[in-house]
Amino acid sequence: MHIRTSYIGDALKNLLAATVDLQLGSSATFTHFLDEPSGHRMFFSGVADNAMYVQIVEFDDLYSEDNRWAGGVPRWHGRVSVPHFIDAVRAMAEAVLEKHGEEGYLKSWVHAPFPSRELALLQRNP
Repeated sequence: MHIRTSYIGDALKNLLAATVDLQLGSSATFTHFLDEPSGHRMFFSGVADNAMYVQIVEFDDLYSEDNRWAGGVPRWHGRVSVPHFIDAVRAMAEAVLEKHGEEGYLKSWVHAPFPSRELALLQRNP
């Protein structure tokens, strides 16, 4: 599945923060990927036996004060392994950092520095 996100948000930081929540034992969390003006929200819930339910929902206008939750269209859902998800997100973030470096990342994302703190938290073994 392909999800677009814009430099106006901080998608990687938000994804890492949600993943840290899962690593610390949260049973539910969510993150979002802002586009202009649409976007996706990724919901994680029902964590049990090292697995969780994931649902990705696309919204037409995440910036609307009145309708930011209106008209969501489910794009994908299923159960995934929590440890595998955490490992995959950590590896992806490490690959982004290795490829672009902190300076290159900031140049590309303009308003969002690389989320080093969140990656460091994710790299710890709970």
